[in-house]
Amino acid sequence: MVSIKVKYRSSTASGKEGGIYYQIIHGCIVRQIKTDFHVFETEWDNEISSVRIIPEINEKRKLYLLEVARRIEWDIKRFWAIIAQNDRQGSLYIVEKTSRLENNRLGSRTIDEGSMDEKSGMNFSEYVAILSGNTDLLEKAKSEKKIAGLESEQHSFMRSRQTSRSRLSRRRVSKRVRR
Repeated sequence: MVSIKVKYRSSTASGKEGGIYYQIIHGCIVRQIKTDFHVFETEWDNEISSVRIIPEINEKRKLYLLEVARRIEWDIKRFWAIIAQNDRQGSLYIVEKTSRLENNRLGSRTIDEGSMDEKSGMNFSEYVAILSGNTDLLEKAKSEKKIAGLESEQHSFMRSRQTSRSRLSRRRVSKRVRR
């Protein structure tokens, strides 16, 4: 039996936003997966574990809270899909894999599957692959990560090369002018 809960941890400093995290319980073992979602205590409903949109807030804050609610809903659906897949395959999952994720300190990310987690350097595709236990997905995610790194290096090299060529041509022009 697996239980997934969305929890709110209020800030120790008064007037500051608290954090939202996921609590996954499997086989009497509890694991927490941190998110980068932050809301004020008045914007969180503990009874239904959901964001509460109060009328007194401005439009920008409302949009942020709606996005947080949408992302939480998407994450929970994704967790349940992964758990269902592992149940069908008869794999052991959440406890070991969530521990690995916790050790990597899964933190902020966007829903874009190619984006990088700021704290662990793990992208969401790798996270899903580890949680699902699918080694093919993990290898694909690692390959895509290497390709993205190489493309970034190539872009940096091309920019550096262009800068060097520009400097060189300016030096040649300034030498001609001096003569």
